[in-house]
Amino acid sequence: MPKIPAATGQSTRVGVDGGRALQSYQPLTVTVDIYGLHMLPGSSPSNQFMGWTFADPDGKSAAGVARDLMIQLCEYTLHLDDFERLLGQEPL
Repeated sequence: MPKIPAATGQSTRVGVDGGRALQSYQPLTVTVDIYGLHMLPGSSPSNQFMGWTFADPDGKSAAGVARDLMIQLCEYTLHLDDFERLLGQEPL
């Protein structure tokens, strides 16, 4: 991993960030298969999702980050009930 000299006063940490965006004219449940899950009563799915990730050397594994993005999609965009059981345990 390349390092920036500390003498410059800049951080020696190199970061990577990323994002995922989904957008549709219709609700995302038309594009995203919800595997027979049900939406929370009274909710309606959004037609867009934006998820961002930021690198941290002490942060989560790639699997942990992917799980977090799936939680954001299921909970805040699709408003799904009981989706956690499909995600399994959080990786270390």
